[in-house]
Amino acid sequence: MQGPRDSSLSVRLFHVLTIGFLLIALVFGGASRDEVISSDIVGLAALPVLGGAIWRLRGGVDRQWRLPMALLAAVAALPLLQLIPLPPEIWTQMPGRAPVVEGLRIAGVPPGWAPLSLSPQATWSSFLSLPPFAAVFLAALSVTDETRRRMVLCVIAVGVASVFLGAAQLAGGDDSPLRFYAITNKSAAVGFFSNRNHLASLLICVVVLASGWVTEAAIRRPVPRLTLAAGLVAVALATIGVGLTGSRAGLLLLAPAGIGCVAMAWRVGQGRGRELLLLLGGAFLAAVAIVYLSFGQAIARLQSGFSEDVRLIAASVTWPAIKAFMPFGSGMGTFVPVYKMFEGPEAVMNTYINHAHDDWLEILLEGGIPAALLALAFLVWFGRRAFELWRRGGVEQTAARAAALCVLLLLIHSAMDYPLRTPALATVFAFCCGAMLARPGRRLHQGRSLAA
Repeated sequence: MQGPRDSSLSVRLFHVLTIGFLLIALVFGGASRDEVISSDIVGLAALPVLGGAIWRLRGGVDRQWRLPMALLAAVAALPLLQLIPLPPEIWTQMPGRAPVVEGLRIAGVPPGWAPLSLSPQATWSSFLSLPPFAAVFLAALSVTDETRRRMVLCVIAVGVASVFLGAAQLAGGDDSPLRFYAITNKSAAVGFFSNRNHLASLLICVVVLASGWVTEAAIRRPVPRLTLAAGLVAVALATIGVGLTGSRAGLLLLAPAGIGCVAMAWRVGQGRGRELLLLLGGAFLAAVAIVYLSFGQAIARLQSGFSEDVRLIAASVTWPAIKAFMPFGSGMGTFVPVYKMFEGPEAVMNTYINHAHDDWLEILLEGGIPAALLALAFLVWFGRRAFELWRRGGVEQTAARAAALCVLLLLIHSAMDYPLRTPALATVFAFCCGAMLARPGRRLHQGRSLAA
């Protein structure tokens, strides 16, 4: 299959539209609550990009794209299947429906046709959250390497801007007008997000992407000094920014991120010690800075332990709910009403629980075995693809390796929080998944360096 033509005005406009949408998602997609209007803005802005990407791919898809695209279609189909009305003879016999049936009996209302989902509106909202992810993933497949490079720059630039914004938020105090969401971590840097952990997750990705940029620049001759310096500054600022957030998960993820970045540089370093030393030196200086910046808040939070952490309490409620609704789940997006059904007096907190703080558990609760199988299929695809990228040598795969490392770190963070519930991080995740795949007609050892 031949790749899409990239010379026409319409194609160039599509590339500009794609980068513009990614910027919108990163700036306005920082909340995970459905009632926040900025998420609707991101969803609407995704539609032209999604339509354009589908149009660009209309001639067929590359063989290596088929499995991830099939998984994307299956993920979109799952909530729709959960909305299909079922006769009362079927849905009333499903696991977990006894309280609903009993409630109807007490109210004197005979059971009628109803979908599998306990909250059809929430499941429909879950389906409507998919266009930003699908738009960026499909666009990443259909744009040029140069546009992918600019998309990486867009993520890095917004991440660096978020560090300065977060510092200004801290300087402005709890009531700083620079905090854009009413429900937020008022004593921490949150940048364009409502949650400190989600800003930390973005900055971890910036550390990785900027390190990939530095690695490519460092091993080329002649070394582009300005590019190398800018990349190192971005790595340092993003690392410092993680400290400003006070996120325990962010601090913990810095270790595997740093190890991965060094491994990425070592994989293609080929004896060029000076540039690798610059990379390690920049990471070390950033690590020293983060210790001083976060000692009073983040380190203290780490030392306080996790026995009273909301994640453990939420998990203690979510596990019984998972068992009750197996094997079909309660319906995508139904976590909040289901959680209230199983929340006992001992688990009541003065914190509003809108997610399980463990996306793997939440997916299992809402989607049951079908969702678990989809997640497993994705992990198999990701593992095989990442192994292939890291096994092969050459600088040309550095950007794809960095993307794979970002995906891995976001998946790990999802076991401690819900970063991919925000449109901003969902689009970063989608872009990285697309960046792991070569464009049509190209092999892994071909292509222009993203640091060019």
